[in-house]
Amino acid sequence: MAPGGQFQLSPDMARRSSGFSSHHVALVHLLRDYRDEIAALFQQVQPLAPAQRLQRFAAVFVDAAVAGDRWCLAGMLASGYETLGETLRTELRAFFDGVEAWLARQAAELMPERDKSELRDLARTAMAALEGALLVARVQQDPARMRKAAGVVLGLLGAR
Repeated sequence: MAPGGQFQLSPDMARRSSGFSSHHVALVHLLRDYRDEIAALFQQVQPLAPAQRLQRFAAVFVDAAVAGDRWCLAGMLASGYETLGETLRTELRAFFDGVEAWLARQAAELMPERDKSELRDLARTAMAALEGALLVARVQQDPARMRKAAGVVLGLLGAR
């Protein structure tokens, strides 16, 4: 975790996720490493309250938009999903399934009255909004778009 308690990928992971190798096996291993690093970040914030966990997760996307030179590796691979081999597609689906499940668990702690299927749908929507907002913020060169989207996502998940 970076100073100030923010999620931050290791410099090596950030560097490796900024470019793509055409070699399928290398991408599978890179995505697995990325998944493991995200899982470690989730463990680091586990002692915090659910709203704080979600705020830290959303901050990853805001920080990437502000930096202007970082992307979500999974989001970038997803943008070319049809060109990926089946192993990489499977790994990518597993990555998003895992993150969405984590988001749903945080939301369940904040909104216990909500149905499990509704929480799953909220988590899926939140992840899609974060990924999409990061892309658009980069295209428009406007990190404020990402900040606003993060705020909406936090509200959606009960963290505001």
